Amino acid sequence: MMSADSSKSSENRLKVLTQNFERINAHIGKAELVAVTKYSPLEDLFLAYEIGHRNFGENRVKDLEVKAKAFHDKGFHDVRWHFIGNLQSNKLNQLLKIKNLYSIHSVDSLKLLEKLYEKAPQFLKDRDLLFFLQVKTSNEEEKSGFNSKDEVYKALNFIKER
Repeated sequence: MMSADSSKSSENRLKVLTQNFERINAHIGKAELVAVTKYSPLEDLFLAYEIGHRNFGENRVKDLEVKAKAFHDKGFHDVRWHFIGNLQSNKLNQLLKIKNLYSIHSVDSLKLLEKLYEKAPQFLKDRDLLFFLQVKTSNEEEKSGFNSKDEVYKALNFIKER
């Protein structure tokens, strides 16, 4: 449980961050701040929501399910959830069922992209979903993403044909 001082401090930091972001946004055009919720207690997320924040990112499907349900149960229906983690294709159905899923930031293979296009219509009848192709820009083995221009072009052609 958060103390009153800790809660006030978090609220003040979030207000300053939001004001700074709005000032920057006025100069560069439309941008959105996504608050990454990894390891954050629900009380902190609810506080951010109550002072106006709507975009939250999570990197684990199970954690996103729990947090999205908690927000929905509290009546916070205009939140936008961003999935920012590595997505295994066997978790896609589970992810697409989440209320207020707004975007997937980590489509990292043609196989996953094809599966997304196959499964999305079943779950997203009344809403759109943004997704981002993840391109691998380094030789680090632990990183994932489209590896070459050819892979990116194949993905873009696949999208264009739909």
